[in-house]
Amino acid sequence: MNSGIVVLAELLPDLIVMDFKMHHSDGLSAAGKILQVTPSVPIIMFTLYKTDELEAAAKSIGVRCVIGKEDGVPTLMRAIEAQLRSN
Repeated sequence: MNSGIVVLAELLPDLIVMDFKMHHSDGLSAAGKILQVTPSVPIIMFTLYKTDELEAAAKSIGVRCVIGKEDGVPTLMRAIEAQLRSN
């Protein structure tokens, strides 16, 4: 298991914000691995690459929402607040 995933399982964060584009993986693969280990932790994807297809794929694996960076940080913050309230 990836050492980052092990640390994540130990820390049990309240929420994860991640991008789709990553150095060694893509956000969908990483989110899938994270959700296998910590299925109750909400994941929000904040990305420049938001498309309907990406959003559908992300939601199908359990990502709570996908926010386009063009929508800005205020939109991201509202999504974070909403997810934290619902947990």
